[in-house]
Amino acid sequence: MNQPSVLIVEDEQIFAMDLQQLLDSMGYDAFAIAASCSEALAHAAVRRPDIVLMDIRIDGQRDGVETAALLRREYDVPVVYLTAHDDDPTFDRAKKVDPYGYLVKPIRTAELRRALEISLSRAKYEREIKERERWFSTTLRSLTDGVVTFDRDDNIQFINPAAHALALAAQPPDDLGRSVLFETENLGVPEDIIFNDQTGRKRTVVRTKNVVKDEFSDLGTVLVLRDVTEQVEASRELAVSSRMAALGTMAAGVAHEINNPLTVILGTSTFILEAIEEADEADSNFSETFSDLLGLGTEIQQAAERIRVIVSDMMTLARPGPTTDSSSSVEDAIALAVRSTRFNVGHTNLVAEFEPNLPRVSLDPGKLSQVMVNLIVNAAQAMEADDSGRNCININAYSDGAYVKISVSDNGMGMSHTTMVKIFDPFFTTKEVGSGTGLGLSISHGIVVGAGGTISVESEEEVGTKFTISLPLETPMLPGDASKLPNFAPAKILVVEKDAHTLRLVTRILDAYQVISCVSILEALERVKAGERFDAILADVTIEGDAIFEFCDLVSAIDLDQGARIVFATGGQLGNTTQQKLSKLPNFCLRKPYEVRNLREVMSVAVHR
Repeated sequence: MNQPSVLIVEDEQIFAMDLQQLLDSMGYDAFAIAASCSEALAHAAVRRPDIVLMDIRIDGQRDGVETAALLRREYDVPVVYLTAHDDDPTFDRAKKVDPYGYLVKPIRTAELRRALEISLSRAKYEREIKERERWFSTTLRSLTDGVVTFDRDDNIQFINPAAHALALAAQPPDDLGRSVLFETENLGVPEDIIFNDQTGRKRTVVRTKNVVKDEFSDLGTVLVLRDVTEQVEASRELAVSSRMAALGTMAAGVAHEINNPLTVILGTSTFILEAIEEADEADSNFSETFSDLLGLGTEIQQAAERIRVIVSDMMTLARPGPTTDSSSSVEDAIALAVRSTRFNVGHTNLVAEFEPNLPRVSLDPGKLSQVMVNLIVNAAQAMEADDSGRNCININAYSDGAYVKISVSDNGMGMSHTTMVKIFDPFFTTKEVGSGTGLGLSISHGIVVGAGGTISVESEEEVGTKFTISLPLETPMLPGDASKLPNFAPAKILVVEKDAHTLRLVTRILDAYQVISCVSILEALERVKAGERFDAILADVTIEGDAIFEFCDLVSAIDLDQGARIVFATGGQLGNTTQQKLSKLPNFCLRKPYEVRNLREVMSVAVHR
């Protein structure tokens, strides 16, 4: 065992040598004697002592107190004072250096032994504490999560570089203690903080603040800031990937689905035109020919409706974000999913059963359809294509009063418990490489849970699998009863529409009204400014970008009642900004292609507002 080393700083040579011998006899290595500050520092530079015995009054310009301060600062060694003076002024000066002991000459052996042992033990303990603190501080500074510690009075004691960087990104503060990221009273509850950083990038930080306690009391609090921006962006990209996969599933059969009705439309319309050219009112068969033409017109209408439904389904699945409609019809969502996957389930018998009058659920229609597409495709892929007589997918939906329960079950190969516990993990798939991404069920799980619902799975190998979704109900805002709509009355409607074909169609549909047309927002606004009044206005949202909203504001400023009777229309996919603006307005919004009955009813309501 190494002997503790001692540096003696004493200008009385005889006393110093006697002390050196005494220390050697006690088992210490008193390796050097210094008479001045400069000598003490020189010895310490060559060999760092474990402890210093320091006379307060020594040779040279610096006394023992100043020398002790230098040794403490440069070498962090404990110092025990030796002095023949025990007056208060000397003691007050000495204690400013935080000495480990204070011995008054003449020195007693027992007192010296106790002072050395206590000082060395204290120095060892303090070194361990400092090492732990240094390790802890270095660890906190190395963390990618931001860490801020506060004392009992909520004053900041420590900020690591990650927290400093996040605070500067949120807002360059004069005092980081005032950063918005650090201000929270919610203890133990994670909070999402969303802000645009100095580059304009949207950042998401999860903030959690907890109390730090020991066995006696609260010591303060610690705030942890985790930047989850990349995870949020990745999750958004995964959602888009899943939505595109669902859209791709539908697109596989779109060409065939659209070409069939288009064939009917083109062929039948050609036949009608030929029949009209050849028709002769004097012909005895004219009445029969006219009746046939009516039937052909009905076929065209039905074929066009099929195309409208297909395009509407694709737009629903392709929608990049939530719509202004935050609730869904379960029947409509399942019907869309079934239509979208018909080419994937051709080798199965698909049966859907609903409880009558199911309430709407609190989930965006496109997202609910996306979930159903994923579950149906997953079920179809679990069954052998060459066993179509046995294959069956059952979809059931009912309400328990608080939730709507939707189940999708199949009698396919099933799965093991090991597979089942991983089924909602991102990128987990049992399919061959290139046959799937493993995102569908993971995204579906996120959509359902995000809406306040649950999704579970039951499965048995060689028997089949059943997924069950529970979604909270949405109390619907019931529209006016269409059967009680007022009768159409002669009224004047302004239609702002650039497309001539659409304008002619709208004029025919609204033949009970006086239809005034404009091809631009500017022209329509000039009419309103000139004092012309309309019972309702039908305007295409996409005709001139945001000008339609400025038009709405100006019309409302001139005549608030007339502004409320504007009906918006769109035939394309709206951006998130436009959707948000529309959601804040009380006006109706119609989607092209128009359904005749729906357009007439909406315009009638607008006219009689």
